Amino acid sequence: MNVTFHGEALEEYLAAVAWYERDYPGRGERFSAALEQVLAAIAEGPQKFPKRLDAYAVPVHRFPYVVFFEIKDPETLRVLAVAHAKRKPGYWSERR
Repeated sequence: MNVTFHGEALEEYLAAVAWYERDYPGRGERFSAALEQVLAAIAEGPQKFPKRLDAYAVPVHRFPYVVFFEIKDPETLRVLAVAHAKRKPGYWSERR
């Protein structure tokens, strides 16, 4: 299954990696690895995750982030947001 990113979701992901790496060296790499695990789990079975705000939601293990995604077609998933779990809920909901 192909996983694509909304442009702003990719920016959020890269900004989070950069912030963690700058403030906590090595943690940016760990965040990136945790997010890759989430993406692999999504690709294996996207519909097993709960929906929140009309998108599927998957927490990033050991980090306060949630990946929101939609199923575009049987072969493609689109990450709508890599959102901090405690900031601005639903800000990304217009990204369709």
